[in-house]
Amino acid sequence: MKRTSLIGHIIELYVLTQRNHRAPDVMADEFFRSHRYLGSHDRRFIAEAVYGMIRYQLRLSRILQDVFEKIHSGASIRSRAFLTYVAYLISVRRENIASIADGLQSIWDVMYPNRSLYDLLETIEHRANAIQVGQPIASQLAERYSFPEWFVDSLIRQHGAEWTEAFLDASNQSAPVTIRVNVNRFRVDEVQAKLRAYGITSKRTPYSPFGLTLEKRVNLESLPLFKEGAFEVQDEGSQLVLLLASPLPDARVLDACAGTGGKTLGLLTLMTAGGTIVATDVSQNRLSILKRRLARAGLSESQCVRVSDANGVDGVFDVVFIDAPCSGLGTVRRNPWLKNVVTEETVNAFHRLQLSILNERAGNVRHGGRLVYVTCTVTPVENESVVEEFLSSHPEYRIVPAGDVLDGFGLRSLAADQFLRLYPHVHSTDGFFGAVLERDER
Repeated sequence: MKRTSLIGHIIELYVLTQRNHRAPDVMADEFFRSHRYLGSHDRRFIAEAVYGMIRYQLRLSRILQDVFEKIHSGASIRSRAFLTYVAYLISVRRENIASIADGLQSIWDVMYPNRSLYDLLETIEHRANAIQVGQPIASQLAERYSFPEWFVDSLIRQHGAEWTEAFLDASNQSAPVTIRVNVNRFRVDEVQAKLRAYGITSKRTPYSPFGLTLEKRVNLESLPLFKEGAFEVQDEGSQLVLLLASPLPDARVLDACAGTGGKTLGLLTLMTAGGTIVATDVSQNRLSILKRRLARAGLSESQCVRVSDANGVDGVFDVVFIDAPCSGLGTVRRNPWLKNVVTEETVNAFHRLQLSILNERAGNVRHGGRLVYVTCTVTPVENESVVEEFLSSHPEYRIVPAGDVLDGFGLRSLAADQFLRLYPHVHSTDGFFGAVLERDER
């Protein structure tokens, strides 16, 4: 397909992501299903550009903040999308403006026949290269990596500037495709060999005993092996936080925020010696998806798994696992749009919600049992602060060092202190936080 036509598709998809409140990856899937004439190379070209524009949206908006008015005071969303693409090529891709002009001139002449494209490109290049002399380091890093300054500042205060820059850089990279093998039915090496037979190469994950990382992206859901329930796509960090539950034989486990069941299915891999899981969620739609995933994995609502709405839980459990709703700022590699929409107010609201869930479920833990609190974010407000505030009003609970739990899997080194913290630039996983809280024996 001609480059001009591909650029038109880039603009079309980007506009869709800006007009909708749904996740861009969902809209991209729908877009490509409705444009089946696009080959794999074209789809990749379009997707990489759109995701790049979303990933650096804050930075590109700052570069273009007065360009829109100079070009067209009433610029349409399509015109703004086109200018954002231009800024992306210059500021992120670092393409030569002469070659950009050659590739975009025909489109530009239709949109702005009486204006100079080259003058615009020089203006954008100048703004993109402008150095923020004398600006605080948080402002510089926020600009360079296109993150909100309040978030960058909070990371610097907690970890320092060098650590923060490494985190931001890693968060702007594409995440690998990692799967968790259904070890209740298949061996990891068996699935790896079967994938190889499909021409899909993989390697064992460095930490998770259940994981494989693919060497390239493929459509896994079309494989018979996936339909047989041999594996689920799941980040290695998401697999590792499951180990904090470490249920004993015949344990009774409550997955209190089960969602669509990713953690539920993972918890089952730890319960080969028997036990029962009750999976709950406030969304019936998510629970319906969970049931379908259970069926594909060769399970059902039976004596080992019971799916229930959040109001249908009673009794006490050996382990209550809370994969709490959060800002998701540890998953920016996969969900780059989050950094464009999450605010300090968002984070504070999640703190209140998370604390309310912990308080609500504290009574569901038997004496001597454990409450496992997990998020996929890296903000202290949603992590350490929630645990501290919970413990201040629940003296019957104490922290069990995460390293003590992970030692049973040979992974004590992952937890430097009492909590498990995973980061993309350190562990090549999404950002996760995990805490194990044990209720007293009475």
